[in-house]
Amino acid sequence: MTFPLFPRLRRPVTATPAPTETASVLPDRAEALGDDVEAFLGGDLVEHLVSERQPVPAWAVLNKLAHATVQELADLAGPDGDPASDERAPCWKRSQRSLAAELLEGATTDGLAEIQRTVLVPLELWMIDRSRSETITSRRVIQTATEVLDDLRPDR
Repeated sequence: MTFPLFPRLRRPVTATPAPTETASVLPDRAEALGDDVEAFLGGDLVEHLVSERQPVPAWAVLNKLAHATVQELADLAGPDGDPASDERAPCWKRSQRSLAAELLEGATTDGLAEIQRTVLVPLELWMIDRSRSETITSRRVIQTATEVLDDLRPDR
């Protein structure tokens, strides 16, 4: 079937063009994006960004808290035996440790999952969104998270 206003153009059949440099970069970027997403959803975004020598946004300290298992949070909150090593730890690590201990205080496994789903993930996403239009400092992230966790405890 032909259409009078759209004549059919006959083109010679050509071989598939050789891959260009751009085409070979795309799978690398896709893999890197996949690694970023996997780290984000697994609660390991900070460690991933540090290992990739990428800047770590302030809100990322919430990532572990929002996505980690109870055991991962307990390991994070627990002492590692050397108080001096905690002083040498990066600020984000000390902040995660402190917030994890507060999060675990009196929380059951089911209660923790509920807090992560209904409070921490939305807080993390809110911080991500806000960081697009304003500077979110580590202090603000920690203060906000602490206030939110304190509000969840009726005894405080």
